[in-house]
Amino acid sequence: MVCIIGCCTFAAVVIVWAILIFLVLLILWLLIARFTVEVDTRVPYMNFQWAGFIKGIIVYRDKWVAELQILFFHTTLPIPFKRKKKQKKPKEKKRGKGSMTLSKALHKGKRVLRSFTVEKWELAVDTGDHTLNAKLYPVNYWKPCYRHLFINFHGDNYFYLKVHNRPWKLLYAFFG
Repeated sequence: MVCIIGCCTFAAVVIVWAILIFLVLLILWLLIARFTVEVDTRVPYMNFQWAGFIKGIIVYRDKWVAELQILFFHTTLPIPFKRKKKQKKPKEKKRGKGSMTLSKALHKGKRVLRSFTVEKWELAVDTGDHTLNAKLYPVNYWKPCYRHLFINFHGDNYFYLKVHNRPWKLLYAFFG
C-alpha cells in the first residue's frame, strides 16, 4: 500500500511540473510571437493578427463592424460600442511622486513607436489641382518615398500601412 501512495504523489508532482512548464513555455511563446497590424483606406479596413490565434478586423459594411476571433471563439460587434453612461465625479488634480511629466511620456511613446517595424506603406495623393500635383510629382522619385508615395492625376487618395512587432519589444521599449 505504501508503494501505491508513493507512486500517486510522484505522479501528481510530475503532472504539476508538466503543467507549470507548459504555462511558462506558453507565456514565452506569447512574448516572442509576432503580431501584425494592417490598415487600408481603399477598402475601409483594419486588421490585427497575433500568432495566428487572435485576429481582429474592423471593416465598413453598411456600418462599422468589429470582428474578433480568439482560437475557436468568433464574435461580431457593432461600432460604436454602446457605453453605459457614468456620472462624472469631480476629480482633484494632484501630482503624485510617481506621476510622469509630459516630456517623459513623449519620450516613452517615441520608444514604443520605434519598436515597430514597417513592412509596407503606400500613400497616394491627388490634390485636385493639376499644377500643384505637377509641382509635387518629383517627390515620387525621392529615394525615401520611391515606390511608397504616389502623386497622381487620377483622383486616387488612399493610405496603406502594414507594421509588425513582438510583445517583448513593446515591453522593453515601455519599461526599459
